[in-house]
Amino acid sequence: MEKQIILPENIELTEEVKTLYKDKDGKYYLSKEGAQEKLAMHFKCKCGNGIREKYRIFCDACEPPKKPKEIKEWDGKSMLYIDDRYFNDVEEIEEYCEDEGIDKHTLEIYICDGNYLSEVSEDYWEDVFAEDGELPKEIRVKLDELNKAIKEYGKPMSWSPSKYIAKFEWND
Repeated sequence: MEKQIILPENIELTEEVKTLYKDKDGKYYLSKEGAQEKLAMHFKCKCGNGIREKYRIFCDACEPPKKPKEIKEWDGKSMLYIDDRYFNDVEEIEEYCEDEGIDKHTLEIYICDGNYLSEVSEDYWEDVFAEDGELPKEIRVKLDELNKAIKEYGKPMSWSPSKYIAKFEWND
């Protein structure tokens, strides 16, 4: 059975030929002006070479070396982070690597910092106070109790990757 294509009555197709502009790297552009803008050297480096990217201040040749990443001993308690995933321990990472076919020795594993609850100050409600208003005494007492409980709790509510790469020995 031959495939039949049925278009709605209000659809009309017309053939159109467009000119594309191709650079030496094989990228295509819809207009000559667009290609020129994209390929233009927007800035000059101190050495005189052109720089395409507007966010850079050095050309490739003059770019200073990147700062080495800071490595820190993992405490065995903090969460670990790899590519949008969090791990509780090394065994979880080893299992992940095995499942995904990743060489664990090539990973950059970040140590996470805990995100803790902050104490609440009465300034939190300053927008609802009358001018020169104060928190009622019974609310102030409960606020002090809440802040004490927050201090005593002391556990992170969530985790965020830090700037430190974890240093530890693999068991293989």
